[in-house]
Amino acid sequence: MCLRHGWKQKEIAMEVGVHKSSISRELKRNWTQDRYRPATAMSKATERRRHKGRPRISEQTWAEIDIEIREELSPEQISGTRSLRGQYPVSHERIYQHIYIEVVICTLI
Repeated sequence: MCLRHGWKQKEIAMEVGVHKSSISRELKRNWTQDRYRPATAMSKATERRRHKGRPRISEQTWAEIDIEIREELSPEQISGTRSLRGQYPVSHERIYQHIYIEVVICTLI
């Protein structure tokens, strides 16, 4: 509606309270044929959100990591060697989280 009334992207951004690049990105992402259609933009956003996300780390991968933890390898070593061996990468931060969760669960049981 604002575009039809001749508003610039910068003016729309100020009115909505976002950075002008957000308006530009929104228009680029959701411009259909000859104009911006809010209903179409909303359905596209919902669809993008539905397909968003990283794949989960499999139980098999955690089993391999648990073996390496028991062999007293550090999370940094485990993460680095997995990459070198071409295995599914897991960051050392995520391995530390996994260890912490395991310790808390074992403590609570």
